[in-house]
Amino acid sequence: MRRVRALVPIWAVLCLWLLDGCGGSGGGSSAAPPQASETSPVAAGSVAVLLTDGPARDFSEVWVTITAVELLSEQGSVLLFSGEKQVDLLRLRDEAALFSLSENVPARIYDKIRLTVRSVELVRRDADGGILETVEPKLPGNGKIDLNPRAPFAVEPGTTLVVQVDMDAGKSLHVVETGNGSKYVFRPVVFVEILEGALPGRLVRLHGTVEEGADPAAGTFLLCSAQTAYTARPLSQGDDSGDRAGDHCTLVEISDSTGIFDPAGEPTSAHALAPGTEVTVVGLFEDAGRADAQDQAPFLARVVEIGPTGAFLALNGSLLSAPDASGLADLAADAAQGITGPLTLALQAGTGIFTDTGVPLEPGDLAEGDRVRVHGVLALSPTGEDLLKTSLVLVETGAEPAPSVEKQGTVTGIDLEARTLELAVEGEGDLCVSVPEDAPVFLEPAPSALSGEGEGSVPLDTIQAGDPVRVRGTVDATGCLVADTIWVQTDAPLVVE
Repeated sequence: MRRVRALVPIWAVLCLWLLDGCGGSGGGSSAAPPQASETSPVAAGSVAVLLTDGPARDFSEVWVTITAVELLSEQGSVLLFSGEKQVDLLRLRDEAALFSLSENVPARIYDKIRLTVRSVELVRRDADGGILETVEPKLPGNGKIDLNPRAPFAVEPGTTLVVQVDMDAGKSLHVVETGNGSKYVFRPVVFVEILEGALPGRLVRLHGTVEEGADPAAGTFLLCSAQTAYTARPLSQGDDSGDRAGDHCTLVEISDSTGIFDPAGEPTSAHALAPGTEVTVVGLFEDAGRADAQDQAPFLARVVEIGPTGAFLALNGSLLSAPDASGLADLAADAAQGITGPLTLALQAGTGIFTDTGVPLEPGDLAEGDRVRVHGVLALSPTGEDLLKTSLVLVETGAEPAPSVEKQGTVTGIDLEARTLELAVEGEGDLCVSVPEDAPVFLEPAPSALSGEGEGSVPLDTIQAGDPVRVRGTVDATGCLVADTIWVQTDAPLVVE
């Protein structure tokens, strides 16, 4: 097993997989994965692209419209997806969503993943779920974002390579004060993780239609048109040049421990998985070593929810009590989800309980105060004893992040070896700043031109004493500001060829 994890900071010209893009793959020699033939066989594997995200405090939803995903190598580019898909990043805090799954990808060494994004929309809601504000940042750039893992990665014949793209929306959203007030800017911080022959840590959610019903002997069924379950509305399904989002089929493996739930949220059996049934499956991609003649490792289902996208409610909140002997627990749902007052959760036979990193738990592991994300169907009662018939519970394992602060001042000292700065902040005095290895440093204003291959960040030694800088981060126990992003304010934009 090999995992490659890299932080990819992208300046305003390369915003997120969230750029004001041109709506196509654009640039380069994008080509569909070639099909093998009897005269010129091509060794090929499969590539699954997963999307996931960290928490963001300021908005309820962050919708991004992605129009292309490519793999880049010295031999050119391979188009994995072309079309339009819209995803709410903030619904991916505890799970990863399958964005695309492409077969017949040429087996070779690749260097980068390129995303092309058309737009982004930020939504803030009130406690009742009503929209308070919608923001569509004007994001410069040509829409292409190149993600560079720390090392090249290989697509092997007959295996499934998993590419997990983790966008930290909380660190990427900034408020910039202007002469006309405030505006929101995305300066994205993105992690890329290459999982070769390994299961990703987070559970993966995908949605589709059962093509071949459950086979009791094999414990499998075939799920087709598999795609992310977090699409806002029907969008084009892509062309025939790359991703098979419209017709790709995934072999799903079920077992006695797989929880299967009908549209009413009640436990049911595999017999309900008949051809034509629309389902959402939560699980993991199996180790690539188990791939067989079908050239695809099975997807291990932990929970199967029968019904269209959105049929099962998803809520974030805190447990007010541990489950009792009958599996009932009280939940205080977070604001802006349309739920007021405590809600009773009903754990059922087959309810999946996991940490947000995918570790299985038992009902007895749940405790008062746990932060959770729950899935289920709401059963309303005339007596007011409403129940959420629960299919899945995900328990947050990380502590509540420290609040971010932003300081502006002049650099009075710098220690490159210790990666620290001394900053004079007007009205506050001197401030020590610690700069972790993965904290990006950007020039402000943005360079007027950036190569489509560039990341936009500059080395720490670009900063000199006397430079005015802006630092965003969290204050540690010593009172120092631990930077997650630094902006060096320049008199004129730098042109990077």
